[in-house]
Amino acid sequence: MTSYLFMLLLVAMSCNKTEDNPVITPNPTPIGNDVDVWYTSADQSVLLQKQTTKLPFSTTPNNYVSIDVDSTVAFQSIDGFG
Repeated sequence: MTSYLFMLLLVAMSCNKTEDNPVITPNPTPIGNDVDVWYTSADQSVLLQKQTTKLPFSTTPNNYVSIDVDSTVAFQSIDGFG
């Protein structure tokens, strides 16, 4: 009985181990800002003002969906709306 309780205690203690070396991901390195941003608010409190905030572009790849447009493929044409 004692060996059974000892083994049960050993199994229970081994399940709660924390990771000794957590993975730390570095922040992406920002690269140059090649765009100018001009802003107009919906309530017109800001009218076409150049923004000085740098956009956070980086060289880090992402998993966003890419949309490829193939101009050689044609689908149903639209004659008009309404």
